[in-house]
Amino acid sequence: MFPMNKKMHFCCHYIVCFAVISVPLMAQTNNDTLRVHFNSDQIHIDNLTLERVESLIPGVRPNNFIRSYSPFDEMTVSLTDPRLSPLFREDLSYRFDTTEKVLSLHQRYEQNEITAEPIVGLTSVYDKSGMETWTKSVGAKLFGHLGSSFTFYTKIVDNGVRGNMLDTKRELDNSDGFALSANNGIGGFDFDAVEGQLGFSSGAIQLFIEKIRNVWGYGEDGQIIFSRKAPSYPQFRLVVSLSDRLKFTYIQSILFSDVIDSAQSYGNTAYYDTYRRVYRSKFMAAHLLEYSPSDEWNFSLGESIIYSDAFEPAFLIPVLLFKAVEYQYRDNDNAQIFGGIRYSIPSFGSLYTDFFIDDVNTDKLFSAQNDNVLAGTFGVRMTDCMVNNLDIVAEYTRLNPWVYTHKYESATYTSNSYVLGDWIGQNSELFYVSAEYRWTRSLWLKFSFQHLEKGILDSVHVHFTYPGVPTFLQGPVFHQTIFKFETRWEVCRNLFFKGDVSLTNQNSGQIALTNLSTDIPINYPALSNKLSLNVGITYNLFNND
Repeated sequence: MFPMNKKMHFCCHYIVCFAVISVPLMAQTNNDTLRVHFNSDQIHIDNLTLERVESLIPGVRPNNFIRSYSPFDEMTVSLTDPRLSPLFREDLSYRFDTTEKVLSLHQRYEQNEITAEPIVGLTSVYDKSGMETWTKSVGAKLFGHLGSSFTFYTKIVDNGVRGNMLDTKRELDNSDGFALSANNGIGGFDFDAVEGQLGFSSGAIQLFIEKIRNVWGYGEDGQIIFSRKAPSYPQFRLVVSLSDRLKFTYIQSILFSDVIDSAQSYGNTAYYDTYRRVYRSKFMAAHLLEYSPSDEWNFSLGESIIYSDAFEPAFLIPVLLFKAVEYQYRDNDNAQIFGGIRYSIPSFGSLYTDFFIDDVNTDKLFSAQNDNVLAGTFGVRMTDCMVNNLDIVAEYTRLNPWVYTHKYESATYTSNSYVLGDWIGQNSELFYVSAEYRWTRSLWLKFSFQHLEKGILDSVHVHFTYPGVPTFLQGPVFHQTIFKFETRWEVCRNLFFKGDVSLTNQNSGQIALTNLSTDIPINYPALSNKLSLNVGITYNLFNND
């Protein structure tokens, strides 16, 4: 672990080096009207700003169930709209007006543009017992467009974690999962975050070849359908706007099973008797239809299927019912049905719910032997609640036993041993409340509370042998409560000083790993009023940490 002063010097060196050249953002302004584009970096601060616009002005961009963005996603915002507070109107002008600049290297030729930006971050976590962890992040992203029909985006971030308070699984929070690139033993580990996207748009059709995290659902603290928990994976995506209020989305993805194919693996005696591990192939197909009959209402209904071992060409047809294809080929894949409803209330916020039915079996849908497993999220978001710039979220999420599992471990609802959906995993419930206040344009304050409960996880054969066992939150139950206060200060565009203080209480618990590909138990230690401090400085680095 290298000293703090060298780390700070390293980060500041990169920030200063790139501060000498700047470029306008992709936005067009016409007096008091902004035509703005989303960012392919999904949780970029620009995207979070535009999501708040959607909450304040219902209907400004219908069909907002999917939060996997590209520059083709755009909206037109009137800065004179009375639903925008003066401070938020100032922030929109600052963030999207083309007269403002960001730190970058930029080249433009006719209608073609290319931009390169650095990514730098240094964060540290301490607790009252003297334990600490440092995370250093260095990377870059490259993005642009060729004319108005082609876009491209790529990002790589190299992360090094050092200290004596290491967490290589991140099972008990909603932070992004990762695949280790190097494990340095008890002293730390490294991992890379890689994303990329090639996009084409023509009329109502958009096509993407990409490696991203899918985010589907209205949930704030997590999404039960697709979330950022699993590392990014490659996929083909098709988006068709059937009308200005009806949209169809289809994806065909390649997942990482983390299940060794013993028949294909082999030994190598030429170099120290090494063993070459070959993993079983794993794929996913999903499609979703979104409909907004009015500015206030948005309905979504979709289906997905996880299959393994061999690629199935029939799932390349976006309009097929995947479950019917499974029946025809006498296969036993893992099918899901999901959807969501959002109702926006003018001058209030929105009410929303998501549902997820795993391992769908229509033959037993109304039977006492029904082994379909359910998950749901119910929430309310209040925007400008009581005072301007104060947003309050209250949310409840429940995942019944066996959600995201399957009788075949290569067909579970996972990738890289992380669930594709909500981070809390099966047989769990979460109460989440947050209040975020924008003190000034550049200063955010946020208080949050969450209470998590997780029941036991048994071997998966129990589910298929004895449906209904175990019952929801059958003991012993693991309890965790966290109070957290966070603050962010944006020094200049995309350069943040961040800090948070959290207080954690939890009982000791022994439950199975949420990767669901194994029944090995994990012990969580008991914590009583554990006080932790997290501080950092980041430029162009946006994640859930």
